[in-house]
Amino acid sequence: MLFIVGIILTGIALMTPGYIKESDTATVVAYVKNSAASACAYLNSGVTTDRYPQRILNAIITESNYTYKAFRVVGVTSSESEDTITVGIIIEYSGKIDLGDDAIAGTIRAFIISDLAESGNARLVGDTLYYGGREVVIVVSVVRA
Repeated sequence: MLFIVGIILTGIALMTPGYIKESDTATVVAYVKNSAASACAYLNSGVTTDRYPQRILNAIITESNYTYKAFRVVGVTSSESEDTITVGIIIEYSGKIDLGDDAIAGTIRAFIISDLAESGNARLVGDTLYYGGREVVIVVSVVRA
């Protein structure tokens, strides 16, 4: 009987770390996607606020002349290594904004990092975001429709 319990516990000990690591990746991807969707919803409102971290996005709203630009998340990718989770977000918008796509992407990325550090289980150390002891790299691409 003890032999069978030992085999079961050994199996659990061998399988659990891989499952937890995979779960961390899925959780980070969901957090990043939700944060990007929140950024899009805020940008589409055309109204600025001084609340943190939304105020990070105010420059985009100002440069779009406070008008609706149909920001939306159109793609999410992820990859991982032993100590890094990389999440890619593609955001599309319509109309003209007096900022380059790289500036818009950088601003949205800053919002996502601040939002995750503020409300998720991620922690920000310097300019690096960590979740579950693994570095999280967020890559934002912005394209005009």
